[in-house]
Amino acid sequence: MDDRGRIGLAIGLGAVIGGVAGYLLFTDRGWELRDQLEPKLQDLLTEIDRLSTTFDRARSAAADGWRSFSQLMQEDPRAAAKETIPPGRAH
Repeated sequence: MDDRGRIGLAIGLGAVIGGVAGYLLFTDRGWELRDQLEPKLQDLLTEIDRLSTTFDRARSAAADGWRSFSQLMQEDPRAAAKETIPPGRAH
């Protein structure tokens, strides 16, 4: 697409966005539509926030699990075996 096409597309897109904004802000039906959409949008934002919190918790739990696994893999297996054998029962 050349520069003229991009300019035409930007003008057309700007006109559409301006028309929608004008409809929503300056007409009675636009006000009614906004009144109907606002609670639904608020519910959607609340759900997105809850989902984000859930993902944060899952990411934290996965990081903790990976950290614990890495620490277990770095321990000396002989030292771990000695710790599990009760005193006086060494081989």
